[in-house]
Amino acid sequence: ALVTWEATAAQGYEYFVSDTNLITGPEIASGTTPDPEAPIEGLQPMTMYYVFVRSICDGEPGIWSLGTPFRSMGGGMVVCDGTTMQENYCSHQNDVVSWLYVSEDGSPSKLEILGGVISNGDGEYFKIWTAAGPVGAAAFEGTGAQLVGQSVTSADGVLYIELATTVGSCESQNWFLPLQWRVGCKNCTDPLVNFAMGEVDCETQTYYVDVNIFSMGSSATLVMHNSINESLTTLSSTGVHAVGPFPAGEPVIVTAQNPENELCYVTGPILVNEPCAV
Repeated sequence: ALVTWEATAAQGYEYFVSDTNLITGPEIASGTTPDPEAPIEGLQPMTMYYVFVRSICDGEPGIWSLGTPFRSMGGGMVVCDGTTMQENYCSHQNDVVSWLYVSEDGSPSKLEILGGVISNGDGEYFKIWTAAGPVGAAAFEGTGAQLVGQSVTSADGVLYIELATTVGSCESQNWFLPLQWRVGCKNCTDPLVNFAMGEVDCETQTYYVDVNIFSMGSSATLVMHNSINESLTTLSSTGVHAVGPFPAGEPVIVTAQNPENELCYVTGPILVNEPCAV
């Protein structure tokens, strides 16, 4: 953060930064400067801080100012190790909050919205830019409940998010679900996979899903997740593979996941067997 204040006839200034509104609070940063500004480093994301400043005249410090609050941005450096950074934010009334994500090595980055609701009121929005700030047209602008399942990919590895609320918020109305998303480096190639109903075993009341792998993407193996249970199947070749069994009558969603990167995957449609003849 860059803290600035109005210049006076002082010879210099002393500043103190804390995470409480007390000059006796924990010291986050402090120092003296001849200029009416001070750069502050080492701040935690999404944290409220308070700045105190006093003039130095004739070698003597004056009275400390009242604490001026500011909140640091969210986000941070995205480590390109195949994992994702998770965010869960409960909005407040009259909020204006921003997040900035930058991939550590310049790899493309991807953001996926997992949950959350915002209002349709005037002045309320959730925008994402593929830049270091709100420059030009947003790559995505969400309103109301049209957020879940949306994603944005930045070829330069930079993503900037801005949320603005007025009356409606997660803090004030319990039906406003918290905003949830994940961000990671998209330095991999998605697999190319098709999903279809497979064999139905009426005697055991189970069925299988045929997973047809055309390309493994950038991984030598693919892990098959499913929405019914925690059983996993690892496949290491292209072609058609039977995945299951699943209980007859229970819909299932199968996902082919690159085990080395959370953001490289293909999710199939909802599938369920037709009833067996009696």
